[in-house]
Amino acid sequence: QNRGEAEMFKKFNMFENNNVEIQAQDGMGNWRTYSYALSNSQRVINEMRQLSGNFPSARIRAVDSNGRIVDIL
Repeated sequence: QNRGEAEMFKKFNMFENNNVEIQAQDGMGNWRTYSYALSNSQRVINEMRQLSGNFPSARIRAVDSNGRIVDIL
């Protein structure tokens, strides 16, 4: 593995670790991922509000790469 590949891998892992899944709960109670956002509070809440507009009766949440809930509507 050359140095360039190592840097790309490091950046990819950094992106993945900072990635937040935006999910909605379906009618059966299962959580489905509809989008992703970088772990930036403004970006996350904007994505959540947008998804809430598409599914007004669904519960919406943001989950980090470790499965922890970051925010919930």
